[in-house]
Amino acid sequence: MKNKVRWLIFCLLWLSGVAQAQLKFVSGVVKEADGTPLMGVSVVVRGTASAKGVITDVDGKYQLKVLAGSTLDFSTIGFRSVSKLVPKINAAEITMNVVLPEEQICFYPAPPEEKMIALGIEKTSNIPYKIEAFTQKYINQGQSDNVLSSLDGMVAGLNVQRTALGVGERRVTMRGMRSLFSDNNVLYVIDGVPYDQPSDINPEDIKEVRVLMGASASALYGASAANGVVLIQTQKPQNRDIRVRLSSSLQFENAYNLPQMQNTYGNEAGQYTSWGRKLSTPSSFDAKDFFRTGYQAMTAVNLSGGSISNRTYASVGSLQTKGVVPNTAYNRYNIWVRNVNELLNEDIVLDLTGGYTHQFQRNQVGHGIASNPIAGLYLYPRGENFAQERYFERYDPAAGYAKQYWYAGSGTADTPADMGENIQNPYWVAYRNVRPESKDRYFLSSKLFFNISNRFSLTTRFSLDNSYYKREDRRYASTLPAYAGENGYYASEKESTQQQYADAILKYVSTIYGHLQFTTYVGAIYQATAQNREGYGGNLLSPNKFNLANITPSQLRALPNHLDYQQKNGAAFLLAEVWWKYIQLTASGRADFSLSHPYASSKAIISPSVGLSTSLLRMFDLDIKYLQNAKVWAFYTEVAAPLRYKGWSERIFLPEKLQAERTRSYEAGISTSWLNDQVGLNAAVYRTLTSNQLVPTAMPYGSAYTYQWAQAGEVENQGIELSAIYRNNSSLFSYRLALNATANRNKITQLGTEQVLNDYFRLREGDQIGDLYDTNGKRLGSTNPDCLFGLKGAMTYKNWDFDFWIKARLGGEVLSDTERYLDRYGVSQASATARDTENDLLGIPAPYYFQHKPTEKYVYEATNLRLQRLALTYHFNKISMIKGFSDFSLSLIADNVLMLYNKAPFDPELVSGTGTYEAGYDLFMLPSVRSYGLKVNFQF
Repeated sequence: MKNKVRWLIFCLLWLSGVAQAQLKFVSGVVKEADGTPLMGVSVVVRGTASAKGVITDVDGKYQLKVLAGSTLDFSTIGFRSVSKLVPKINAAEITMNVVLPEEQICFYPAPPEEKMIALGIEKTSNIPYKIEAFTQKYINQGQSDNVLSSLDGMVAGLNVQRTALGVGERRVTMRGMRSLFSDNNVLYVIDGVPYDQPSDINPEDIKEVRVLMGASASALYGASAANGVVLIQTQKPQNRDIRVRLSSSLQFENAYNLPQMQNTYGNEAGQYTSWGRKLSTPSSFDAKDFFRTGYQAMTAVNLSGGSISNRTYASVGSLQTKGVVPNTAYNRYNIWVRNVNELLNEDIVLDLTGGYTHQFQRNQVGHGIASNPIAGLYLYPRGENFAQERYFERYDPAAGYAKQYWYAGSGTADTPADMGENIQNPYWVAYRNVRPESKDRYFLSSKLFFNISNRFSLTTRFSLDNSYYKREDRRYASTLPAYAGENGYYASEKESTQQQYADAILKYVSTIYGHLQFTTYVGAIYQATAQNREGYGGNLLSPNKFNLANITPSQLRALPNHLDYQQKNGAAFLLAEVWWKYIQLTASGRADFSLSHPYASSKAIISPSVGLSTSLLRMFDLDIKYLQNAKVWAFYTEVAAPLRYKGWSERIFLPEKLQAERTRSYEAGISTSWLNDQVGLNAAVYRTLTSNQLVPTAMPYGSAYTYQWAQAGEVENQGIELSAIYRNNSSLFSYRLALNATANRNKITQLGTEQVLNDYFRLREGDQIGDLYDTNGKRLGSTNPDCLFGLKGAMTYKNWDFDFWIKARLGGEVLSDTERYLDRYGVSQASATARDTENDLLGIPAPYYFQHKPTEKYVYEATNLRLQRLALTYHFNKISMIKGFSDFSLSLIADNVLMLYNKAPFDPELVSGTGTYEAGYDLFMLPSVRSYGLKVNFQF
């Protein structure tokens, strides 16, 4: 019996030793292809029921115990996943270093564990809100002057709209519009620093763009981020030998989607409207002949390299454009330098960035009649020869200068026509009403990181961002009297914007007990903005000599948009993150202090937030064959800040104490991954309530004030966001599809008195921001869409990449005053069709009907479907490349390719500006532009 017991004990000990021998201690470092350590990489043991795993630290290091023969999956956003088999070797410790190749295209929602940046904070966590990310290769696939164009239709809840100017800024709104009279665009942050007008940035200098959805994701930024945040990370200097990269593209542009106009009915003698007899031969007039083929040429050269302790990235970029309208131009030149210095074994890191942008534009106009050649072009009387108007000026010997020639049915050689609306010759507007504008922007920033200990680190940052503008308005002699005196008009304006930003952030990390981890960030922020705008103008004393000294003294006037604005704000914040196994609790608080506004309270304005997220598979220890991840989250936040409204004046009465405009946000969502990460399904719901909004109320006649501000406005937004992705990867052929959809409902829940903004927009309690009305106050519809959809497809076959973007909008209405003018002047196709039938409309003669057609007849369905973009790329392999080149690709690109469905007479997604009430309304807006071209990239 004793021998049996001894033998059993021996067997158990031997089996225990075998099992212990099979359990390996695995460690290593995960890096990018260029050697940069990757923080936040998920390292998971495949096949374990509880998805056992760890996350790499700030140095990219990881360590865990696993059985020999297990498979480790390494994954993070923006990089391709890599799997490694733990070898069965006779060693207790195994080192496995991994390099993750960069994902060529990243257009899907972020995985549950990732690296993100808020106020420059880099953290790894189950983030309890929605975030989406896009890598550089995706951003620059369809070459554009503005990086925001790459996000168009790609993020559920994000609406990117191109302005009629074609170049420059975009109107970017997220989850509806919250503010009645303030800005509804998102906040832009560059490398942790707020940054206005990202169109100034060279897209080639951008490494990654992240979209933080709604107020929940951006609580630490305060009320300025209540509309969401777009985080832009610029290129980092790389630890390697110096490499040079060149990118060059050339695109051509053509106007399309013009209104339908008639050429069969002309004008009577001496008349400028086309309500005359039917022409024996149709007019040869074609509005497209006025537009030219525009182009956009972009070139960028950058170099990067250095040692581990000192490395530099530097770039220069050039953008040259000529628009489809004659004599329009937009040019931009960029210089960007970034240097990273690491000292004391990376315990001290100094990151310095400097940038300069010079921008020039000429004759950029979005809509309207004044200074817009489109009005005279579209309304030109069809009985006349438009070719004669191309010679837009004739020399007058008596005057000693060339004068405007504009017959247009009712003009003479000496007196230009005005067509009843002070409408000028389109070519005269283009070449003799010139509006040049230049801008110089200087950006400097420094970031100092100090690793105090294993638990404490300190980061400080400071930036200066100064912009200087110069604008001129030159109107030559014989410009119509409504716009200039007999000898012409000149105005000059200068504007400066100076922004300062500074912060300091202390980080503390601790493992309290076992699986319980705790991370805290404590910081302080200082922001200051100063803007000054001053200009003068008047009619000229001598013809066509454009300087302020030549303005008639009695005519010299200060321009009405004078501005002298200063804003200073201080803030302190606390962010705490607690992990316990599979659950993360995130809480933050921000306190803002106004340092400048006399009407703001001296008390701190508190913005709290709290969120919770978890993995359902880990929480319930589930092992579902086809489901790899299921993350759920919920978040509540309040964001508020001192007043930032501009335009206070002596004629506005303000209450003694003004409360901060406050946005309360509720959000919940789920993110899932199926079929070995081939399929991703995600959903989010939200509700926001923005209160204490300033609303103007008229003062009684005879009062010392024109109106007063009352805090009576409240706006509610609620909606749902859905996204899905399918990925099928193979060595020969792979393809990916990403679909997103969003629906938002906006409602003015409190307002007080109704606000009439202009002829078609007003604010009424119970209605929406963006609703359309006629002059009698009858609601005609809403410019807000019911739903937005985006579909992105990417295919790869050997060395070929093919990508396409489809965008759709369902619901909403738009209003076209262009169509109203075309009808009134008898040049619309509808006016000709009505005359062709030889029947009166409702018993009313056609001319009378179209000149008195009610406003509701010019409201159109805004639903549209379009093929937004195409890109075909060929990557030359190393064998066929020229010696010395490490990368070489050639791309064919096309943008705004095809409108598949649209009932409106103009592009419903085109807006006249970036303001709240500049969408859904058309008054001689420039038509949509279709572009196509070629792009070349190579590196050596």
